[in-house]
Amino acid sequence: NQDDGDGGGISVAVGGSNNSNNSDWYLKERIQTQKNISIKIIEIQEIDDNVKRILSDLERLKKEVYLDVYPKLELQAAQLKLKSYQVDRNKMEEEVVYLRKYLALLNAAEYQSTRPNVVANSIGGGDGNVIRWAYYLSPVDGIISKISSEPKETSYKKDVVMYLSNTDKMFIFAFIDQGSIGYFEEGETLQLDFPDGTVSDGMIHSFYLNTEELPLEFKKPKERDKRTVVAKIVPTSDQELEHWKKYYMYEVRISKTKFQ
Repeated sequence: NQDDGDGGGISVAVGGSNNSNNSDWYLKERIQTQKNISIKIIEIQEIDDNVKRILSDLERLKKEVYLDVYPKLELQAAQLKLKSYQVDRNKMEEEVVYLRKYLALLNAAEYQSTRPNVVANSIGGGDGNVIRWAYYLSPVDGIISKISSEPKETSYKKDVVMYLSNTDKMFIFAFIDQGSIGYFEEGETLQLDFPDGTVSDGMIHSFYLNTEELPLEFKKPKERDKRTVVAKIVPTSDQELEHWKKYYMYEVRISKTKFQ
């Protein structure tokens, strides 16, 4: 198998002798690939759950270490575990990207193999053919936030099949209690704590005049509805912007010390 650079190092060889055998192979390979993707996604979710559990205990552990209830090694072990989870998560995300590319190539190659006249390039003079699958080049960079069409679904040119979020203009919406709004002001820098334990800085760009109800995912059990002030927080530098991109659509804890 060879690749021309479009498939991220992946190519699918198609034998030209038996279409029935090819169809069976594609079906089995697609099912196995989809299964592998699902398993990886479940494993990523398990890592996220473990990270949330460790982070929820981290502040308590810091206080107990400070009070000599536990040795400092306990805190260091928890922090190392967080870093290990992040490494594992990044690796699994890369594997999911690879598997999805492979699945797309399988679908394309299967479609081409069922056509009466297959346009293919013979490699090395052998019996096998390699189907080249070209991707559409997006006019903008970003992260896929929503796919509106199903695989193999026919779409018109005017249809919106995919939404991309522009990661060059990232920001965070912070929900601040009305009673605490006096402690914050535009232009000041706040500390951001991401789910994997890493820390960043963000600057308050602006406040929204209308108050909003606190989103359900941020409410405590049985907590009454309350209004909050929404603040828009932006990165303090291009370096911080690149750091934020890894946590697109993640929850983040925003804090300000009494001495700021």
